[in-house]
Amino acid sequence: MIRSVLIAGATIVALSTSAYAQNMTVTCDDAGMTKLKSEAETVKQEHRTEVMAAIGDASMAMQAGKMDECMASMQKAMTAIHK
Repeated sequence: MIRSVLIAGATIVALSTSAYAQNMTVTCDDAGMTKLKSEAETVKQEHRTEVMAAIGDASMAMQAGKMDECMASMQKAMTAIHK
């Protein structure tokens, strides 16, 4: 019984963290990029490559003025950060 409760709790936490990352508001500007980069420093090594690639994609899209692509890449990075 205790095991079932622990598994249920862990599942809820995992799902809520992912949902939180997907629903976060991101802003494709220098301040948003700085915040994202500082959060990326806390990522576990196993997710770091994915996060940094998404941040790089977001930076390139921002410089090109492609705000939709920038926001999608930032959202992808946030999701990877909160895995």
